[in-house]
Amino acid sequence: MQVRVPNFVVASSTGKIALVNAAIFEMFTKEERRGELLVHAFESHITALCAHPLASHLFVLTNGGMLRVIDYESQAWLRHKVLEKRTPTCLCINPNGQELVVGCEDGSLMVLNTADLDLIQRAHQVFAQHRTHQLFRPS
Repeated sequence: MQVRVPNFVVASSTGKIALVNAAIFEMFTKEERRGELLVHAFESHITALCAHPLASHLFVLTNGGMLRVIDYESQAWLRHKVLEKRTPTCLCINPNGQELVVGCEDGSLMVLNTADLDLIQRAHQVFAQHRTHQLFRPS
């Protein structure tokens, strides 16, 4: 039985984001097993990231409460938003690419518009403890 791993994006706690080609798992030397650095310049540790399903955009949360949108092809910083009075812990994007859900340490959720990062809806104290991950249900 052969397992096929797709290419993926990974973030480090030191603020680096890299594209990893799944073929590296077949490489033998440490030098061959490196990802392609996409972005490196964050003000604090990366808490979570997700990729837009239709565009070359990454949504990146830092533990300082900053949400940034980056075009990973051009490496341009597109938008940012400070999530005040909240400590974000996780995020995910709707498969249609229009809404972003941010989970916070206090158990609340925020739904943001991906085009301008404006708040669509906030739900307070949805969970008794902080969120570590969330998913959209496939349509």
